[in-house]
Amino acid sequence: MSQFKLYFDFKENVCADEVSVLELDSSSFTKVISSSGGALVKFYAPWCGYCRQFEGPYSEAARALADAVPDLIVARIDGTRFPAETSFAGVKGYPTVLFFKGAKSYPFNGERSVKGIMSFVESVIGPPVDSLVDEDALEKKVEELLDGVFFLYRGDKFSSLWIAFNATAEEYRLQLPFYHLDDGTSNNAGDIFVYKDGDKRRFLLREDGDMMSQMKEFVEENRQPAFGHLTASDLKQMSGEPNLIVCVFLVDYMLDFTKDFKCIGRDLAFNNPGDSLALYKFAWSADTRGFSSLAMTSLEPPNLLLYSPVNKTFMLHPLCSTPEAISALNKQQITAFLVDGVNGKLPVGYFDIGAFKFLS
Repeated sequence: MSQFKLYFDFKENVCADEVSVLELDSSSFTKVISSSGGALVKFYAPWCGYCRQFEGPYSEAARALADAVPDLIVARIDGTRFPAETSFAGVKGYPTVLFFKGAKSYPFNGERSVKGIMSFVESVIGPPVDSLVDEDALEKKVEELLDGVFFLYRGDKFSSLWIAFNATAEEYRLQLPFYHLDDGTSNNAGDIFVYKDGDKRRFLLREDGDMMSQMKEFVEENRQPAFGHLTASDLKQMSGEPNLIVCVFLVDYMLDFTKDFKCIGRDLAFNNPGDSLALYKFAWSADTRGFSSLAMTSLEPPNLLLYSPVNKTFMLHPLCSTPEAISALNKQQITAFLVDGVNGKLPVGYFDIGAFKFLS
């Protein structure tokens, strides 16, 4: 059933936001999430400021998806008016976006932008493993995902190793990219590699244990890069060791001068200068809006933010309000800032129920 057929079936109970986003109620919710083409549903609350901020990107993405994936229904529902539907979906907070496909629902945890939503939808409706046509395509992927992690299967699709790889990719489809290249160079059983931190590592199958368990173990061991990308949403959901501190380099894809700033972060991640920074995990982000909302202050790139996942505490650089000054910092100056963070010499704030407050 197409989106337009569903819309006319429900037109007495559903209104459209510029035709692209359907407003659901109890009767239309069940039908929409069971539609054959899938449904993207945003759960919101009228009083939620984050929901209002997200409305523009969500509506714009809906218009783009109407052309790109015409059978997909993009909708929203007021969770405060329809608590039964909210409870059924397992929603714990607002805004929450779920992609309903078949008997499964997939949570959106990416950047709240048009690009973030489109990438999420593509990851759900596309194949779990994308094919690369040749070695040139692989080289481009290595360059594109320099700060990320991806897994590659080389060989034909007739081996038991391929079956395990494809099944694992299905399980991790929203978290990690998986690719296939059949260039005729691998053995009949196929080969699996992880590309990470500028290097690659081959999966070695042990005689003990089943193949699927070993494949998942390999993925779990290698899923975190030394200098990975994350969003503000990723940061809020992060957990870690009691003393772990995450250092986020906030950058802008469009500003060339932030590239050098990002390179300092990569250098610190790959070449940790000593015990004073042993507690740090390094990451980068372009989620300016998300981190500004998280810190309740304007954080323009380039910028620095330190976060303790266990204590939910933040530390900002003293020059955070002047990104021009941040961009002029060298590796030694940034290292000194990180040492101050470990030694408790920076003002500390905490994130609690959507607010950022300074403790000292």
